[in-house]
Amino acid sequence: MVDIFIEHGLLLTMKGEGVGPIEDGAVAIEDGRIVEVGKTHRLKQRYRGAEWVLDARGKAVLPGLVDAHIHTSLSLLRGEAQDVPEIEWMLKTLAPFMKYFTREHRIAGAALGVLEAIKAGTTCIGEVGSDLEEITRRIYLPSGVRACIAPLINEIGPDSRPDPYKPYIFYPE
Repeated sequence: MVDIFIEHGLLLTMKGEGVGPIEDGAVAIEDGRIVEVGKTHRLKQRYRGAEWVLDARGKAVLPGLVDAHIHTSLSLLRGEAQDVPEIEWMLKTLAPFMKYFTREHRIAGAALGVLEAIKAGTTCIGEVGSDLEEITRRIYLPSGVRACIAPLINEIGPDSRPDPYKPYIFYPE
């Protein structure tokens, strides 16, 4: 018996022979995993007695979204670099905070970032950063989110960074 049965929705599929839209579609979910997708009339006969039946008439049922470039580990610093020109935000705004930003801060930020991603329907992320092995083990794997991870590699010339820990002055006199 399935736990969740979503019926009568406009499904957008990404896998199998029916890639694309399925009108009046259904999704059968068991133990948190999709077990079958297809037309409502066909699946309804096979999956009777679901604990939770959702009527998706007038709604689209989408696969998980993909965010190909995210820095979940920096979620706690969100908003610190608003209104700052492109490259300057790294050197003059984030760098002073990074001096005090610990591994535990990055892990907590990753937890927040993953929760926000899942809440928004994002189930696959492309993450660039540091401490990714530990973040993957402690945050990504338990959450069920798919993560394509890469270590942060960044080269900025010494002329562009005279003092990376000096705060950026937003409105110079």
